[in-house]
Amino acid sequence: MLHGTGHKHESRKPGDGPTVAPEDGARFLSCYCSGHCPEDHKNNTCETNGQCFAIIEEDDNGEAILTSGCMKYKWQTARQRYHRDLEQDEAFIPVGESLKDLINQSQSSSSGSGLPLLVQRTIAKQIQMVRQIGKGRYGEVWLGRWRGEKVAVKVFFTREEASWFRETEIYQTVLMRHENILGFIAADIKGTGAFTQLLLITDYHENGSLYDYLKFTTLDTQSLLRLAYSAACALDTNEVDAPLRIVEDHQLPYYEMVPADPSFEDMLEVVCVKGLRPTVSNRWNGDECLRAMLKLMSECWAHNPASRLTILRVKKTLAKMVESQDIKI
Repeated sequence: MLHGTGHKHESRKPGDGPTVAPEDGARFLSCYCSGHCPEDHKNNTCETNGQCFAIIEEDDNGEAILTSGCMKYKWQTARQRYHRDLEQDEAFIPVGESLKDLINQSQSSSSGSGLPLLVQRTIAKQIQMVRQIGKGRYGEVWLGRWRGEKVAVKVFFTREEASWFRETEIYQTVLMRHENILGFIAADIKGTGAFTQLLLITDYHENGSLYDYLKFTTLDTQSLLRLAYSAACALDTNEVDAPLRIVEDHQLPYYEMVPADPSFEDMLEVVCVKGLRPTVSNRWNGDECLRAMLKLMSECWAHNPASRLTILRVKKTLAKMVESQDIKI
């Protein structure tokens, strides 16, 4: 704590005068000293051309100890400041590097949990939004471009920050890169001052989401097996949304039991508490392939988790069905 302030002569600057530097100037300030007194002090008084100071400390017993003294004047020069334009973050990604190149480099040189955070933030900053292509409970999906490459940008509503964080955390799990799993590119929070954007950037697929495809497309047996096997290959690594849910009129499972946009609590009540299962048309029993698919689905719906088929078993069963139907994957 400073108690007094010395006076700095404006005419004195480094280099002015042949012999006397500012710190060697006349001592014009007298201070009370205790514990920090110089050898030539008189009656606990010291003189300085700088400032008086006092220090309050606590000893081992918790008692306050006050000491004071003189602080010598020291000429201070302005510190050189370095300004770095944030737009120069582009330098972290060399010109000509594609998203595929960056991801491949990341997989070969790091833990496999995705691109470095600085690279993710740089990509998110350079994204150009083109048009909105979807909207749901948690936010909007936009078509974006990064250096000419198309990407999908999921913009979460601000109130859904927990959902953004959870989904980002899942995508950045080690070994999540798989040909049957939507490719994660980057995630970032962008603040413009007026509002905040929670961004999740992934690969862009021209045909849209699996949900939209199943909603507007009538599947034949071969398409059903092809999609089911593709999903099983992804599930063999991590859990994703599988298309084994097709029922009569191509509705979602439990569409008669839950709201159109069910919450986690809605599904928990119907599936786990009440133990209900989707109903399937009797027409499935009239086709050998669909009958085998129905049996496989039913074995996956067992109430006791230990009785359910492992995803590896599901994958092998579907592989045999695909082979028997002579379907090319």
